[in-house]
Amino acid sequence: MIFNTSEVRAILDGTMTVVRKVITPQPKGPLCYIYAGCHAGSWVYPSKDVYHYWGEEYRLAHEITEEDLKRHWTPPCHGDDILYVRETWAPLYPNTNAQDVCGYMYQADTLKEYDERYPDGKDYLWPGKWKPASVMPKGAARIFLKAKRVQVRRIQDVNYFDALHSGIPYKQFEKDIIRDFASVWDSRFKKRELAEKGFNANPWVWEIGFEVKR
Repeated sequence: MIFNTSEVRAILDGTMTVVRKVITPQPKGPLCYIYAGCHAGSWVYPSKDVYHYWGEEYRLAHEITEEDLKRHWTPPCHGDDILYVRETWAPLYPNTNAQDVCGYMYQADTLKEYDERYPDGKDYLWPGKWKPASVMPKGAARIFLKAKRVQVRRIQDVNYFDALHSGIPYKQFEKDIIRDFASVWDSRFKKRELAEKGFNANPWVWEIGFEVKR
């Protein structure tokens, strides 16, 4: 799973234990998890009458058609899955002529951590350019996460403590920390994507709680 540099730092210092990903395609209402059967592990719309037992929030929207009711969504992971963090990185080489990678550097580290991790780092060669997280191979990963829970929520359902567990720095008042969360969330997307994925668009998201696997 891809994380940006600030998120990796938050994972490393223990302040980020939840990540959210926009659901594609967007559902037209809340989803329910299937526990058994051939579609176990996927998410679907609730049955037409379940709102009588679960509450009005589970009443199907009028625009949900019979065809929609057949759709299944598969989350990025499931509980107890092990994920590796893909982050901005660079390979290291022992000298200018070597072709074999002998180690890795990570943009989320500080210079001090480079010195501690690679005491003879000045003798290593690296291309002088970071590689994007999207092309990071599993062999270069240093952080592994264990998924603890997967939920479906609206992004605007995030509260004060949700924001803190998302790595947002502490603020005394909820409105301030939610504002900061919204700003960080929107920064992930291009301007043309905000109408669909931005905080104000209030998209449905996969909310994945995790712990660092030691």
